[in-house]
Amino acid sequence: MSTSEVLKTTDEICAILRVSRQTLWRLTKDNPSLPGRVRIGRLTRWSEKELIGWLNSR
Repeated sequence: MSTSEVLKTTDEICAILRVSRQTLWRLTKDNPSLPGRVRIGRLTRWSEKELIGWLNSR
């Protein structure tokens, strides 16, 4: 991950995927190939670039 990469909040990722927060956590548990999750202290952020790439490959 580069230093200029855009990191999205969980709510922003839920809006992009059109799923609830619970569904997103289920996706991360059931699908370890879901990319982009980054922990910063107690915060969770998502790499927009990696997630878009994953969506396009599906």
